[in-house]
Amino acid sequence: MVENKSGSPAMKAVLLLGAVAAVALISVPAVADNQNQGDQGQQGVQYGPAYEAPRRGDRAVDDGRPPNLHRQCFNGKSIAGVNRSGAQTVYLQSQQGGIYQMRLTGACDGLNNAEKLTVRANGSDLICSGDSAELIARISATAKRCHVTGVRRLTTQEVSVLASAAR
Repeated sequence: MVENKSGSPAMKAVLLLGAVAAVALISVPAVADNQNQGDQGQQGVQYGPAYEAPRRGDRAVDDGRPPNLHRQCFNGKSIAGVNRSGAQTVYLQSQQGGIYQMRLTGACDGLNNAEKLTVRANGSDLICSGDSAELIARISATAKRCHVTGVRRLTTQEVSVLASAAR
């Protein structure tokens, strides 16, 4: 049996090579599956017509509603942050920046101890306002599934109220 010591030059070279490979993998952007990105006609069919904000002259007026319907969807695997408010309300921030409110049907034991969260709706990772969904809380080697009765994207005013309440 050959004993490998971490101080040997060969081991140092292997560790250095591993570190360089890890940095290279981290710095390479992930490839996203954006099947309909850029195909506005198809997105309109899939998600409904885009919401156009009211305009005053050449400037859009913020009426508190999300800017358009197709931006009210997010990838359930790309979650930037989660906050729980009481036993049955979860606020989720998508990687794209939208804040979504999700109502749970039960207390969802284990959610507070989750190492990773994902959301699925109808067998898909695409979650849109109005969907019923499933919040999956991964805890060690197990997963706790929690039923979500409704998902909705918060308006800019609602986000402001939440932000000021958190201070």
